[in-house]
Amino acid sequence: MENSEKNKKGIANLLYFIAIILIVSGAIIGFSDIYNNWGTAFCLCLTGTILSFVSTYLKNGYIKFFN
Repeated sequence: MENSEKNKKGIANLLYFIAIILIVSGAIIGFSDIYNNWGTAFCLCLTGTILSFVSTYLKNGYIKFFN
């Protein structure tokens, strides 16, 4: 594999790992006290979902981040 392909897959995997952490932490924060923390939990889960989609698009080559 070329270096750009390895870089693209590495960054995609890193973004996906961060997305998983954000979604799980949003679920934990949300379920601990839903009435007071719903906004924070929603933002964390939404950001995690967006990062998940971006990492999938980056891994499959839909986003041209590296040549």
